[in-house]
Amino acid sequence: MVNNRLKMKKILLILLCLPMIGFGQSDILIFSSGDTIYAKLIEVGVNDITYQYKGETTNNVIKKRKVAKVIYSSGRIETFKGLQVLESKIEFLKRKEKNENSFEIGVVFGSTSSNTISDWDLQYGINVTSMQRKNGGLMLQYNISDLLSVNSKLLYQVKGWHLKGDNIIITNPESPDGGLESFDYDQSVYNHYISLPILMQINSGNKIRGTINTGFYTSYLLDVIEIIEQSYIDTTIRVVLGDNIIVEEQDKNKGNPQRTDTDPIDGYNRLDFGLVLGVGVSYIINDKIRLSFESNLEYGLINKYKEDYSFYAHYNIAYNFLFGCSYILH
Repeated sequence: MVNNRLKMKKILLILLCLPMIGFGQSDILIFSSGDTIYAKLIEVGVNDITYQYKGETTNNVIKKRKVAKVIYSSGRIETFKGLQVLESKIEFLKRKEKNENSFEIGVVFGSTSSNTISDWDLQYGINVTSMQRKNGGLMLQYNISDLLSVNSKLLYQVKGWHLKGDNIIITNPESPDGGLESFDYDQSVYNHYISLPILMQINSGNKIRGTINTGFYTSYLLDVIEIIEQSYIDTTIRVVLGDNIIVEEQDKNKGNPQRTDTDPIDGYNRLDFGLVLGVGVSYIINDKIRLSFESNLEYGLINKYKEDYSFYAHYNIAYNFLFGCSYILH
């Protein structure tokens, strides 16, 4: 860190101060690397520059693209393509110094594609598909250095899944068909979470930066909504579970609705914990504003249901796609 500061100050001194100083009979060559020499220019060709070190008679040749600036003994200044390289290095060193021990605060928004991992779909032949919902929240990032950061977010997420089964056969002792019963089954489960992922992030690049992050998340379950539709041979049942819970059972021929209240959240574990792995890209607009895009995978490690609520364990799995805008605090 100290070396970077010294190097940046040296380069700035070269670019800003040297043009105001007279150097007698010596020319000054400033290279794209930031190095400076006192020399005598012999020739500036189409692609090369020929020069002699001060006090020597040997000719030296260097490509013009490696030279940023020449300050002639007369005071005249000539710039070359290498100046762009040098200025980019100065900008990079400035930003690198500012990024060290800095904070970023911002907002993120996007979508979550989620599902559940379980064995019960194999047992009953039920088709489980992913659920796509919007998400959003706040972001806080601490930049330990230009390379390493700690990233955290406070997100509102809806995770869940869709189930669909056709002609499912189960055993029912009260069934008139010898204890076997057949029905079609559709279910959508919506779990509303507040999530707190904490990630270690590796950064690379200059103005456009790539990121790799990994860590863990903790989520708290706020609410559960389940929508269930079952179609028997002579009966259709529709169940809506949540804040306004309706269980409606109606015989197709007679029409006799019945309503009951149920709270499915009692059967869920409120806390969820899991691992996170993701990649992203960001664009630094200026010293204060950064835009970002991130994609990550969340893999739950805690069973969603309590042991006495479901015969099979269910674990969250989700893919998050997040756009963000952050303000850099130096």
